[in-house]
Amino acid sequence: MIVFLNGKFVDEEKALISPLDQGFYFGDGVYETMRTVSGKLWQLDKHLLRMLRSAELINLIIPWPNKQLETWISQTIDKNKFGESRIRLTISRGVLNLDFKKLAEPTLLIRVEALKDEHPDVYFLGVDVGLLMAERFLPEAKTLNMLPLILAFQKAQERGFYEMFFVNKKGFVTEGA
Repeated sequence: MIVFLNGKFVDEEKALISPLDQGFYFGDGVYETMRTVSGKLWQLDKHLLRMLRSAELINLIIPWPNKQLETWISQTIDKNKFGESRIRLTISRGVLNLDFKKLAEPTLLIRVEALKDEHPDVYFLGVDVGLLMAERFLPEAKTLNMLPLILAFQKAQERGFYEMFFVNKKGFVTEGA
């Protein structure tokens, strides 16, 4: 699998991110997950807008214009030659910089994987789901702090559920994990 990392296309097994990257070190960054439909990016503009809103909420400056991101995403899709694809765009604040006044160069990773087909029973018979009293920190931003989702995924596996839904303190379902 080929990924796009900081301006270069590299084999995923050779892609290296600094151990001092703030995304790795602190979960400091944003992500967006997209897909293709009939081989074409689906609603890319909406995904990039949501990612930019998330970045704004955590004061992360994204230096690349949307057109450049779109080009890199499309090129990464083309290089992997999958039918339908799931795409994850991840941007961290870059190498550790505790002086937040001094800007670091963000780390940019684009990963494309083959989108797996669900078994038809999922659509026709439905699935078992569970509820979990939890929510993400700053839930309006898609940040790299994914611990609540990991714990929910583990609970789903333990209980034999296909999916867990977060329920907030007010009793509202907020999202699927």
